[in-house]
Amino acid sequence: MSALVEGRTISAPAVSDELPNVTLQSGTIENLEYLIEDVTPQRPSQLADNRSDQWTAVSKGPLYLGETDKFVWVRFHLQPESGLQEWVLRVDWALINHIELHLRNSDSGEWIQSDSIVNWDTRSGIDRVPFFFPLQLPENAGVDVYLRVQSEHKFLLPASLLTAEEYDDYKFERNIKIGLFYGIILGLLVYNLFLYVFVRDIIYAVYCLYVASIILYTLVMTGIGPAYIWFGHSWINSDAFKIFPSVSFLAAVVFIRVFLDIKKYGGICLWFSNLAIVTWLGLIIVILLPGLSIGQQVYDLAGLLSPVMGLSMSLYLWYRGNLSAKYMTVAWFPLLVSTFVLMLSLTGVISNVSQVLDFQSISFVFEVLMLSIALAERINRERRERITAQEMALHYSEEMLSAQEREAVANLKAMTAEHRANTELASLVEERTVELQLTMAELEAANKALATLSNTDGLTGLANRRHFDEALEIALSGAIRHKRFLSLIMFDLDYFKKLNDTYGHLVGDECLKYAAKSVSELVSRSEDTVARFGGEEFIAVLPSTDPESALKISENIRQAIENIEFVHESDVVKFTASFGVTGGVPTPDISSKYLLECVDQALYSAKTNGRNRVEFRKFHLAIDIE
Repeated sequence: MSALVEGRTISAPAVSDELPNVTLQSGTIENLEYLIEDVTPQRPSQLADNRSDQWTAVSKGPLYLGETDKFVWVRFHLQPESGLQEWVLRVDWALINHIELHLRNSDSGEWIQSDSIVNWDTRSGIDRVPFFFPLQLPENAGVDVYLRVQSEHKFLLPASLLTAEEYDDYKFERNIKIGLFYGIILGLLVYNLFLYVFVRDIIYAVYCLYVASIILYTLVMTGIGPAYIWFGHSWINSDAFKIFPSVSFLAAVVFIRVFLDIKKYGGICLWFSNLAIVTWLGLIIVILLPGLSIGQQVYDLAGLLSPVMGLSMSLYLWYRGNLSAKYMTVAWFPLLVSTFVLMLSLTGVISNVSQVLDFQSISFVFEVLMLSIALAERINRERRERITAQEMALHYSEEMLSAQEREAVANLKAMTAEHRANTELASLVEERTVELQLTMAELEAANKALATLSNTDGLTGLANRRHFDEALEIALSGAIRHKRFLSLIMFDLDYFKKLNDTYGHLVGDECLKYAAKSVSELVSRSEDTVARFGGEEFIAVLPSTDPESALKISENIRQAIENIEFVHESDVVKFTASFGVTGGVPTPDISSKYLLECVDQALYSAKTNGRNRVEFRKFHLAIDIE
């Protein structure tokens, strides 16, 4: 018996020594063995015959080997159970530039799967952000898993198992997080760039440079950059892990220097600032110049010390009365902590790198928001200082005029000059105030637009699940308080998967849009809320609506959907929907979860009783609502 691996036929080896057994369940893989490959590349079939004492066991935490550019083999054993066989192997470390997966049927010795990602390139359609491998597991047979991994930087292998369903959920949540993160960061970058154009204050230019460096840094650490932006440019991938974090640290140091006006204080703060700038600038030059190199330990040490130095200076200047340092400390504290923890995790002191990166991303958003607020406060503070200076100037002018009453001509000239200065100053203050008001109005409009987008389903234009949950809680509270009727309608499209399989997902999307339009036209009161509940499911909450009225509305919607038809290519597409309705006057012991259980059971009855129908389930407490 033989198998084809990377284009080569490999004979099935004899059964090797027992591999570390990994329970087939969702979670981190902690029980495994590794072997560092020598100069000669090895095949998985050769390694399968190696004795167990040639492998090093790892029983807890992700595999961390520090700095090594050698290939490392990792192996473990899976024993699939009957039933669910769709599993995904996740390797959540973006700095791996070469990874191979080989699966062997441990009962027959046959190699059954081989996939690889080399320099972020794969021909198997594998998810590269960072790495997900679908596992082709046989039924009722054990599987030996072999991984061949190389990283040009830090070798870290946080491996875990997910079901196919968990992988889809994770991918959806990951894309939402990435969209929100870069949406907020880019929005604030553009906002502060406009401020720089209008105000012409160098602090905004430095801040925009720092935000841009954050974007580059996160593109590297999340794997989005090498996977999709500079994909195929190996010279960027080889140095991105060093140069983009170094640029980010340098931009942060320069921003702190300008924002806190460190030159004004001098002393040890200025000395530390100069040292940090020279250090990171020197490290960037070393990366860019060919022939020069410095060990990763130097970058790690600089990365560990810089957050400590930054926080110390901010706290010290806050103690000295620097108002900007107060905002800086609050804004940077979570980021500095997360960066310090990340550096510890990258040196092997602690594990859970994925969670630390998520914490750092949240800290970046918080820090960028807080510093934007701090910059706006700085504009107001400078305006107040100008007004104070103007009042002091007026006060001193009055004293001078009283002392020079006998010199009328000189007084007149002084008053004329003073009036001209005051007019120009007032005009300048008014101009800056108008600019600030315009900027704040633009920010408010952007915030409103962002809030609308966050509450709307992008495909159908209806409310999303989060907005619906909020509306349901408000409607339930009002119905309990005023002892009024409350009804819920839930429906989904019948045989929607068959529609997608037959006509394609674009036609399925059109069906969802038609259904959304129909329910929007028939449920249109301002107090009603219609939302896409998930997939092909829709839900509506109808305050002050009795069950009989809700049933009539549901039947109207059902008929409207049944009458929908449109042409796709040469086929006429028609579809139906099943409806569940619940309603009544809720009592204080009824929760929103209970209502959803009721309407879901009504929908289930409609589908089991033949579909394309409306079923009702009244409020009662016989339902098990765990």
